[in-house]
Amino acid sequence: MVGASTVVVALVVLAQAPEAADAVQEAKTYFQAGQQAYEAGYYLDAARAFQRAYDLVPNPAITFSLAQTFRRQFYLDRDPSHLRAAIRAYRQYLQEVPRGGRRDDAVEHLGDLEQQRLAMGLAPVEPEVARVENESRTQLMITSQTAGARAGIDGGELLPVPVVKSATVGEHAVRVEADGFFPQDVTAVAIEGRLVVSQVDLQPMPAQVALRAPNGAQVTVDGRPVGTAPFSRPLELPAGRHYLSASQSGRQTFNKELELSRGQLFELEAEMETTTQREVSYYFLGAGGVLLVGTAAVVTVALLSEGQARLILRKRDVDEQNLTPTELDDYIRARDRRNDLLTASTASLVGGLLVSGIGAALYLLDASEPVYQPSGISPMWSPDGPTGVSYTGRF
Repeated sequence: MVGASTVVVALVVLAQAPEAADAVQEAKTYFQAGQQAYEAGYYLDAARAFQRAYDLVPNPAITFSLAQTFRRQFYLDRDPSHLRAAIRAYRQYLQEVPRGGRRDDAVEHLGDLEQQRLAMGLAPVEPEVARVENESRTQLMITSQTAGARAGIDGGELLPVPVVKSATVGEHAVRVEADGFFPQDVTAVAIEGRLVVSQVDLQPMPAQVALRAPNGAQVTVDGRPVGTAPFSRPLELPAGRHYLSASQSGRQTFNKELELSRGQLFELEAEMETTTQREVSYYFLGAGGVLLVGTAAVVTVALLSEGQARLILRKRDVDEQNLTPTELDDYIRARDRRNDLLTASTASLVGGLLVSGIGAALYLLDASEPVYQPSGISPMWSPDGPTGVSYTGRF
């Protein structure tokens, strides 16, 4: 069978005309359905789908796919009608592609089939367009580009796609499911005498990350902020690789590379220990506090000594009495003690302010920044809008 990418290139070129866009889109749908049926071994159903695609948008690549499908079916059931259909299709392809393409393969397969025809004693095949026998059957084919998709028609058993079923004319209920994807129910309309393809592609379920982190921790995923802990519900992320980071001032940044599956619930505990700098800042702040409290105590004692000295001087200055030698000694001691304590309190105050300032600086400068994803992991999630994904497929 011709590579799907070859067909899509040809059909995209044809779709440049606006009036051809609908036909091209339908042809792509039928071709993809034929490809799925071919890979599943449903060759006659694949041939009907390819034939419908060719009727909508004639293309040599589809002709080659038809030839391959009839050839596979002939080797499966040895039915002469399928042998003749394969020979006609290969001949048609050689006419449509005068040079290049897959002419060599077509010539080789055509030679093998002609030998089969001679061995079976069949008459030469007339040069007419290959068609699928029993074209008048009314059928539904359910396909999906979702990996592992299963489909059921009218409540029937869910089977791997493609699901092909003879159907009565009219509407039929179709359900498509796949692990890790949201199921979908659609209506397919069977048309008299036709194979109708209904392609149902499912939306992937996001993975959920139930994150437990210290209150106030800033969380990023793939370098993008997603909020502040605690979270009221799990974070929803597309399946794949992600890099989660949680940061908070005074705590060690938590980093975790995640490999998530569709629909997975992943529980994560962000253990964020206090940083050494934050612990040291506490010691400095505590020591500074002790020095300031000590300063207040020293000043208090100095004030008491000042009060004692003033009482002694009051006897001399107010009462106009002479001081005894003992009272004079007491005055000198109280005065000197006051001066010494004031000097000590000044040093203690300066030391307390300095140590507290260092502690405050260590505390305030202990900021924690989120770590962005390492190279090789692409951002896939935006907290402000729908998930963005890049998709590369083939047709």
